[in-house]
Amino acid sequence: MSEPPILSSPSTTTITTPAGTIEQISVCIKWNKIEYNYRFESSTTLFELKQRLLLETNVLPERQKLLGLKRIDGLPLTDITTFDHLSFVKKIMFMGTPEKDIAFGPIEGEIDDVVNDLDWVEGEVPVPDRPENLRKLQNRINSYNVKILNPPRNNKGCLVLDIVTFHYQNLNLFL
Repeated sequence: MSEPPILSSPSTTTITTPAGTIEQISVCIKWNKIEYNYRFESSTTLFELKQRLLLETNVLPERQKLLGLKRIDGLPLTDITTFDHLSFVKKIMFMGTPEKDIAFGPIEGEIDDVVNDLDWVEGEVPVPDRPENLRKLQNRINSYNVKILNPPRNNKGCLVLDIVTFHYQNLNLFL
C-alpha cells in the first residue's frame, strides 16, 4: 500500500538540510477573532497541534474542535493523523472554551439552605387523592354542562374537547 500523495498548497514549503529535505506547512488558525500562525513539519500530528493550541488558548484538547480539516483519503480524523495526510483550507476555524470560562456549578457553602418540598412523607395522602379534592372533582363532574358546538354527523362519532380552556377554567378547583 503506497502513501497518500502530499497535498501541495500555498502554505507548504520544502527546506533542504544536510540530513535531508523537510517539508513544512504553514497553518493559520482563527479563534475569537484572533489569528494564530504556526509552521509545522509535515510529520506533525493533530495532537501536537492541539497541545500547541492549549498553550496559546488554555482550551483543553478534548474541548477543541478544528473546522476546515479533512483527510485526503477520506478517513476520519484522529489525534495521530499527520499533516501530510490532511487537506487544508486557507484558514482553520478553531472552536473551544477555556477552562476558566466554564461554569461548574455552585461552590460548597455558596447556596443558602434549600427547602426540599418534593419529599413525600409516609402516611401523607398525595394531593390528587385527598378526600376534599376528590369531592370537588366529583361535584364538578356532576355539575358540568357539556356544550355541543357541532352535532356529530350520522353514523360518525367524533369527540373534540377544548382541554386548554377546561384546564384554565377549572384550575381553581384543585387550589
